This record gives sequence, structure tokens and C-alpha cells, in this order.
Amino acid sequence: METLTTPLIEEYCEAHTSPEGELLYQLFRDTHLHTVKPRMLSGQLQGRFLSMVSRLVRPVHALEIGTYTGYS
Repeated sequence: METLTTPLIEEYCEAHTSPEGELLYQLFRDTHLHTVKPRMLSGQLQGRFLSMVSRLVRPVHALEIGTYTGYS
């Protein structure tokens, strides 16, 4: 699988990102325990990025298709 970032960039992002809340942690854990392909889960960094983009853009409406297990 091709990686778009380096380990240093990922470490920086993780160090400067808010920790995930208890509910998101439980969704992450349950997904990894009970699904066949848990890698499809958005995860904390992607979720925080999507949250930041939506706050910057301030959309009137948002449509999410295919929420998988509900994390994103």
C-alpha cells in the first residue's frame, strides 16, 4: 500500500491533534473487534481533518454516504 505521508509527519499530526473522545474510541475498538475489514474506518486523524475542513467551509448542508461503522 502506498503511503502519502512519512512517519515524522504522522507523529507531528498525532502530537498536535486533539485526542479522540470516549465514544469515538469505543467505535474504533468495536469496529476492530467485530468487522472483517476494520482498515476502512476513517480513524482519528482523518476524522479531525474532516471536522476542521467542515468548520472552515461552514457548509449549510452536508451529505455523508456510506458511514461504515459511524466513526467519520
